[in-house]
Amino acid sequence: MGLTYQIDFAMLILFFVGVIAIYRRRETAQGVLGDVAPLVVLALVCLLLQRSSMDGFYTHVPGALYIQFPWRLLALLTPAVIASAFVMTDRTLPHDRRMMAIAGAAA
Repeated sequence: MGLTYQIDFAMLILFFVGVIAIYRRRETAQGVLGDVAPLVVLALVCLLLQRSSMDGFYTHVPGALYIQFPWRLLALLTPAVIASAFVMTDRTLPHDRRMMAIAGAAA
């Protein structure tokens, strides 16, 4: 099928900066993880459905390939990664580092 992942590299870096910050500041991690969990689950499902190993899903589920082309999942995946990255970074990093990380990702 030739499925591709086209996720913005800067947003992935910001996402992983947020994940590392949550790991380092475990006392605030519970609230942040609860807020971004739906977005992360959505992003993971979109990534899973774009894998070439999911070819069987599109073959055996009637109309799945015609209702939702796998590359259209990027319309859900990209905003989910951006929103979860910004929320994690905003809530876990100190002010100066937060502004630098967000400005770097936006640039």
